[in-house]
Amino acid sequence: MKKIVRLTETDLVRIVKRVISEDYDSIDDFLKRYSKKFPMYDELEEYINKGCIKFKNSDKYVIYEVGAPYDFVDAGFEREDANRVKSRLRSKGFTSLGMGEFVKEI
Repeated sequence: MKKIVRLTETDLVRIVKRVISEDYDSIDDFLKRYSKKFPMYDELEEYINKGCIKFKNSDKYVIYEVGAPYDFVDAGFEREDANRVKSRLRSKGFTSLGMGEFVKEI
């Protein structure tokens, strides 16, 4: 049987801090480890949030699916941003699998 539980923002923050503190010394430590685990995530987060780039991960790989230039334009970015992102991913060691997919082993 499923139950719906409503939490206040304060309760949610308290729970997240408790979970983080079990494995990490601080939230800053958690963020540092998180950004190291998923390379380029911090730099691409704005594009990911707007839907221009899709982010996937597994135990061994990080995958970014870069959308077409018109996806970037529709989200309010410049058309050239798509090519800049692809170039940046290649320079950081990501391998292009074609159709805008870039993968890197972590």
